[in-house]
Amino acid sequence: MVQRLRAARDEERGIALISVMLLLMLVTALATALAVSGQTETLIARNEQSAAQAEAAAEAGLNYGVQVMIDKLALWQADGFADSTLAISALLRGPDGASGNAGTDADNFSIEQLFGTAAPAAPIAHDVLAGVPDARFIVRLADDTGGVGEDGQALVDVNDKVVIRSTGYGQGNTEVTLEAVLGLMSLPAVVTNGSLTISGNPDITGSSGGVHSNTNLSISGNPDIAQDATGSGTYSETGHPDIGGVKGGGTPVITVPPVRAIDHYAQADFVLTSDGRVKNRATDAVLCDASANGNACSGAYSWVYNGSVVSPEWRISGNSAINGTFYVQGKARISGNPGNGGAADPAITIIAEGDIEISGNPEFRPDTPELLFVTNGDLKISGDSETSLAFEGQMLVHEQVMLSGNPTLSGQLLVEDAVNLSHLVDANTISGNATISYNGTIGGSAYHVAAWREVR
Repeated sequence: MVQRLRAARDEERGIALISVMLLLMLVTALATALAVSGQTETLIARNEQSAAQAEAAAEAGLNYGVQVMIDKLALWQADGFADSTLAISALLRGPDGASGNAGTDADNFSIEQLFGTAAPAAPIAHDVLAGVPDARFIVRLADDTGGVGEDGQALVDVNDKVVIRSTGYGQGNTEVTLEAVLGLMSLPAVVTNGSLTISGNPDITGSSGGVHSNTNLSISGNPDIAQDATGSGTYSETGHPDIGGVKGGGTPVITVPPVRAIDHYAQADFVLTSDGRVKNRATDAVLCDASANGNACSGAYSWVYNGSVVSPEWRISGNSAINGTFYVQGKARISGNPGNGGAADPAITIIAEGDIEISGNPEFRPDTPELLFVTNGDLKISGDSETSLAFEGQMLVHEQVMLSGNPTLSGQLLVEDAVNLSHLVDANTISGNATISYNGTIGGSAYHVAAWREVR
């Protein structure tokens, strides 16, 4: 009996040991599974975080690259290019200005290197997320159609399109690449950032004879607008306007490039200085000195110096004017009638750091192709001034514009509507019998994002 009891206890002990061992194995397996699951969840979370970092970095780089390129391409004329496609081609070729050099062509270089003075041996990566040093981006340029170019040449643009490619990096070298295609958006005859009031009987004519305000557009009287009349804010209409296209408010904002006279300095033939001198822009040589006698340069150069260094003003008050592009370090006025005496219309382009006011009856055409007026202040045109319909030119206004009387203008009017520092004009208005004719033949377009995609 005793032996049987001992055998039974030994058997129970064996079973218990096996049970404990099986339980330990089960617990170990569960613990291992939990540990693996925890590590997997951690890796998944880390990968998701890294992917989010990379995507955020790529988006930051793309936004940065788009803004840099839009600002740069807005200055293609000021940079001395005959057209915008040549400017894009120069950017694609990179800092060395030569095609076919893989070490310095733009498709292998970041935007910083492209616009910098030196070309490092490798692209520059920028930290973009504070406290996360692995999050960075690189932005490069390429021609469209997959980078090979719409004409089969990767470094020659012919269609005014350029690809901005941003690669963002997260922790663990996670990569996300985004692309945006910049293309031209044709602008109508008149675009203002601020509210615009049109009254009376003005005519906005031509195949691109439309009007847009990025704020509110108010129309009254009997104006004739050949194309669209829109506002990004409100649209109001009274009287009997004739609108040839779409009309209404709540429409998308149209980008107006920033207006800065100095950006067009290189296009000038003459500089009318704030201290009363006429200079050759290219050589800086003084051609005429009117500082002591304001009329001293009126015979040879048509302009009268009227003012002081504190408040400089240059004026054409006679009936003749020489051809040229004039950079005015102050206000510019035309109160005479040059070109209205039956002689050939003079070619005049005015780029002014102050206001531009046209109150006489001049008849002229742009001297610099596609550019008529640029002002850091206000533009006020009244009287019966006329520009040749055969030559369209841009009128670029930093602050506000007023057109009244019976002017006839050929070209495009873009108004930045900046802070009202000059008070020649306090609101954007087109009234009277003003006529603006625009057929969209000049470089009066803005670059915008035409397409966007994530590269897998």
